[in-house]
Amino acid sequence: MLCSFCKREEMEVRLECDTCAKKFFICLKCWNGWRGKVTHCGKLLDVKRFISRSDAHPPLDELLGRAAAEGRKFQSRLSLSTIEMFVCSPLSTYGSTTTSDLEEVVRVFALKTSVATLRSMLFADYVEFTAKHNLESGSCGATSSWMDDVTTVGGDAPAVGDIGAPALLSLLENTPGPYYCRISRKPHSFMVERLGDEVRVYQSYASKYSLAHCLEAMRPMTHAKFCEDFTLALTELGTGEEVRQAKKRLFLIDVHWSQPRIQYRLNAAPARSSLVLQNLQARLQAYRGEWATCLTKTIEELAPDPVPQVFATAPLGPLELVDTRQKLLVYFDEDTFPDPLQLGMDVDGDLGGYRVVAQNGDVFTLRRR
Repeated sequence: MLCSFCKREEMEVRLECDTCAKKFFICLKCWNGWRGKVTHCGKLLDVKRFISRSDAHPPLDELLGRAAAEGRKFQSRLSLSTIEMFVCSPLSTYGSTTTSDLEEVVRVFALKTSVATLRSMLFADYVEFTAKHNLESGSCGATSSWMDDVTTVGGDAPAVGDIGAPALLSLLENTPGPYYCRISRKPHSFMVERLGDEVRVYQSYASKYSLAHCLEAMRPMTHAKFCEDFTLALTELGTGEEVRQAKKRLFLIDVHWSQPRIQYRLNAAPARSSLVLQNLQARLQAYRGEWATCLTKTIEELAPDPVPQVFATAPLGPLELVDTRQKLLVYFDEDTFPDPLQLGMDVDGDLGGYRVVAQNGDVFTLRRR
């Protein structure tokens, strides 16, 4: 996504017209060097004043833009389009469902390139390639998880709860902002942000769209409109078209729920902007060394053989896994396959040890250790 003004640089910060909600995307150079004012709908909007209007709790996408802009000092490929990659380890990025199987990447996205060309790419070029073509969709569970982490004051995290749709709707309707609520209902997980009367939904969706695409397509909603759409999306009590349109406004696609119960974590005392930025910077710094090493290698060097991907396809206990590369069945019992799984967790099975590298609802991606 390029800057709306210079049309050259990668955008970093979002500016939105208060009247019509039209979005403008501004690069770091224009943000720092802007000398005039943006005119839209008969109004003059000062870029810097708009960006800093709510220092305590600005929108999370604004803080992501700031973190990306500052991180460019040590990682030139870091931008709002790629930050979803750099807040996680590089192998987790490569292990996500849209980048781990290059044949699938070429087929699903109808790319005019070959698998051999992709495998010969430097990982640095591959990162830019995936950002340009919107291939790095990540895992909805991983995205909502790290967003939950960076917006939480350390040691003050509310517990995860299990709830039905009517009770969750009542909770969100009656909790004043600012708050963040991480919500998981199989097969999707997402983050809800309420700041005053504005509500935003942050998410990615494996093999569908990236966080960067979400930030570009997302429209802030009034709290009343959010509650109306959320009720339709969760209860599905409405005409088919009403429910579909509500889901698309919230989740960008028509999500089909596979479970009635919902897991949530409501954070009604989120971290202020300065701490959120610190948390984002800490995550970027934590993986800085790994990225520096991996960016200089080709995909072939990082993964000499196609990486076996194993997907959980049934509830725990006992759990049947299917290795999509080798067409093998892998069985884990409840003792060797713990519940709940966590990203980065090591688990063992009858074909060896695995590490959990991505999650999308009840589907887990494991890499052989």
